[in-house]
Amino acid sequence: MKYLRCTQEDLPQVLEIYSRARDFMKKTNNPNQWRDSEPSLNLIKKHISMNRLYKLVDSKNRILTVFALIYGEDITYKRVVGGKWISSSPYATIHSIASSHLISHTGRSAILHCLQEVKHIRIDTHKDNKIMQNTLRKLGFIKVGIIYLLNGEERIAFEKII
Repeated sequence: MKYLRCTQEDLPQVLEIYSRARDFMKKTNNPNQWRDSEPSLNLIKKHISMNRLYKLVDSKNRILTVFALIYGEDITYKRVVGGKWISSSPYATIHSIASSHLISHTGRSAILHCLQEVKHIRIDTHKDNKIMQNTLRKLGFIKVGIIYLLNGEERIAFEKII
């Protein structure tokens, strides 16, 4: 397995993975995090064009997981309610992580890969996404509080520094 940047040619597979992820979220009591259209096509294309959408591929070149790894300050992370960030040092953020479910634990593997690349990671998730919250805790991420997306939706914020 290897990590590569997504290209426009990957778009059909990427869209299918996000569709499956939305269905999985609904089945696991997390119907509101991405609803029926998140991440949006425009956001996915933007991540690809900015070289920040990654894929984990297997030996058959099937995409197992996709995620955005974004270096630099995230505007929605400027304010944390009910806590504070562990550090103000430079960080990267993981967004829009989704698995094809062809192989178990590839989302976890993607987060671990990011931690090899970047020593300070922030990530957020919906309060109903218990699976991601448990994964983050098991990987040593610390819950730091609540952040609000630009549309006003609440997310639980986590951070880890190696």
